[in-house]
Amino acid sequence: MKLSFCRAFHQNVNVRTALAESIMEPYLRFLHTYVSVSSPHLGYMYNLKSLFNPGLWLLKKFKSTRCIHQLTFTNDPDLYNTFFYRQYKHIAIVGCKWKSSVMESGHGD
Repeated sequence: MKLSFCRAFHQNVNVRTALAESIMEPYLRFLHTYVSVSSPHLGYMYNLKSLFNPGLWLLKKFKSTRCIHQLTFTNDPDLYNTFFYRQYKHIAIVGCKWKSSVMESGHGD
């Protein structure tokens, strides 16, 4: 059996989060290919789009959700305890099990 994922946009966050769950542990040895296209690999920490930032600020101010805080690295005062940082730290360990992986993204994604 081979498990491969080809995801785009925010679906990548879902895949990476699922792979970090302990219930997936028995299946990690079957990981084969991971293709990630146009995903917020770094969250929105470095987003430079001028219209996007005010909109994101409004969302955080008036409809504060866990997801928005995770994507903007504001879910914990310590950067090393944020959702994306912990996820990537775990994925770095799990990622060694992929036979091949491709991650494509622009600086604004």
